[in-house]
Amino acid sequence: MNPPVLKFLRPSTLALLLLTITCHAEPKPAAEPVKAPDAAELRKLADKGDAAAQFSLATLIFSGGAKMGKLEEAASLLEKSADAGHVPAQLAFARFLLSDTPGRKPDPERAKFVVQQAAESGSALAQTAYGLMLLGEVDLKARDVSFSAPVEWLKKAAEQNEPEALCRLGMLHFSGQGVPVDPQAGWKLVSKSAKLGFPLALNEAAVCLQNGRGVERDQIAAVGYYHAAADLGNLPAMVNLALCYENGVGIPQSYANAGAAYARAAKLNFPIAQMGLAHLFEEGLSTSKNPVYAYVNYARAALAIPEAASKRDALKEILTKDQMAEARKMLEEAPTSSGAN
Repeated sequence: MNPPVLKFLRPSTLALLLLTITCHAEPKPAAEPVKAPDAAELRKLADKGDAAAQFSLATLIFSGGAKMGKLEEAASLLEKSADAGHVPAQLAFARFLLSDTPGRKPDPERAKFVVQQAAESGSALAQTAYGLMLLGEVDLKARDVSFSAPVEWLKKAAEQNEPEALCRLGMLHFSGQGVPVDPQAGWKLVSKSAKLGFPLALNEAAVCLQNGRGVERDQIAAVGYYHAAADLGNLPAMVNLALCYENGVGIPQSYANAGAAYARAAKLNFPIAQMGLAHLFEEGLSTSKNPVYAYVNYARAALAIPEAASKRDALKEILTKDQMAEARKMLEEAPTSSGAN
């Protein structure tokens, strides 16, 4: 029997933009130590209108690397560079416009316009970001639902082999949103993205292999993809890997390995992982029973998962006074927005 699998389909606009901007490029090892940019030299170039220097200086100030630099100056430099058509600056400025910065309100409309400008310049990253922003605006409850605009932009980026665009288009082929339902076409796009190392695609490819969607079922290969995605920090893949270990799907059953996979995602405050880890502690499956650890993890998952709140409350009735004190201390030392009580 296959365990349930997790995947992300429609994250928020801000999450989409952050994901697109930050997830694709992996740093390559330098043959020699990289020299830190000279702030004074960057300022000279920025004052002359050099868009690349303006972007670099803004990035340096935001990171705290430029002495005496203020965030207002960084934002101004970023805006100037973006207005000059510097694509990395346009994407970064859009992210800034969407952020909840003290003293200013997010400006999603301007952010969308800036990303559109970058997309129209031919940048595959920007085309993906803009397509995903449009996808996030689609109202599935509307009478006339159209995915044509986001699909158009995602296709432009996919033609340039942009990993996320390939993955998202493949996922749309599975759901039939804006493109024909075609599992084989979906698998082709998703697997291509996975080969480029895109974490979401690695998890999605594993789901396909596990369930035989668009490709011949291969549960052993699916576990390999889950491992690869989890190693790149994909939280649903960590949980999917844990489920495979817990249920013995594609790999020998191991509650200890399931617990380790759950724990990795739980530490990153992923509620479904906290729920799974709590269950193992409650039942004593990966270690001896530990109702305190079970309570703490149920409590941390409670805001997002109603069932976790019920299980937390049930454990509260059987914990001793000392155990409750220990649990509360643990929650205070690592506070979360779980609504624990």
